[in-house]
Amino acid sequence: MPISTMSANGRLTVPREIRQAVNAKPGTEFLWVLMRDGTIQVVARTVTFEELAGMLKPAPGISVSVEDMNPFR
Repeated sequence: MPISTMSANGRLTVPREIRQAVNAKPGTEFLWVLMRDGTIQVVARTVTFEELAGMLKPAPGISVSVEDMNPFR
């Protein structure tokens, strides 16, 4: 099990095997979630919204224009 030690200024180094497992690169963001039981879950945010949006395909036969959406604003 990989272990990190906090430095005097509060910094942690993500262990190499974890960085490799999540394909973390410089600039990768990590989301820290404090769970109710006191444990901490750390999630690497390796996919940007733009990349995620590029993976999605519109539903066949359904299209909505910006003008169609305006009444819902």
